[in-house]
Amino acid sequence: MTQLRIKRKGINLATVFFSTLTLLSACNQEKPSETQDKKPAEEAKEITWKDLRPSKQQQASIKKKYQEQLNQITEDNSENSLAERQTIWNKITTEINNVPGNKALNGTRIKVSGYATPLDVVDGYTNEFLLLPHVKGCGVAPPPSPTQTILVVAKKGAGMPMASLHRPISVTGEVTVDRKDTDEVKAGYIITDAEVKVF
Repeated sequence: MTQLRIKRKGINLATVFFSTLTLLSACNQEKPSETQDKKPAEEAKEITWKDLRPSKQQQASIKKKYQEQLNQITEDNSENSLAERQTIWNKITTEINNVPGNKALNGTRIKVSGYATPLDVVDGYTNEFLLLPHVKGCGVAPPPSPTQTILVVAKKGAGMPMASLHRPISVTGEVTVDRKDTDEVKAGYIITDAEVKVF
């Protein structure tokens, strides 16, 4: 009876031993790390403000619509003629400004430089601002077109210091081609979770 009990105990110990080895082997299998799962950040495409404008073909098509009207205005430079010509050019400009942004850029990670017009200020930093190709002038200057205006929402803790307001900056992030109305102007592009660098 004693020998039988020992054998039974031996079988049980062997079973436990091999089960333990199996578990340890499974635990020691290499697991994919979080860094392996993360995709490297897409390299930003550096663009200029010309890349954001309507194409020359689009602008030419709009101007062509009004060319006959322009041709009918006399070239005497009278007050009426100049007023009529200005009215038509205003219509052309309005139509060009209403052309949607460059849809080929939608969803692209871009880098663009410009100047900020703050929409909010918190503790000396602006986290939401309009990016323009030039420093915003006085109030009587016409607002920039939507395709020359980007609404930027900076990454948390990465806002732009107000002390650097008139210095050029670069903004990097994924751009969305969408019209957004603000109290200042209409923006034709939006970049959220943006990286901001002051020059």
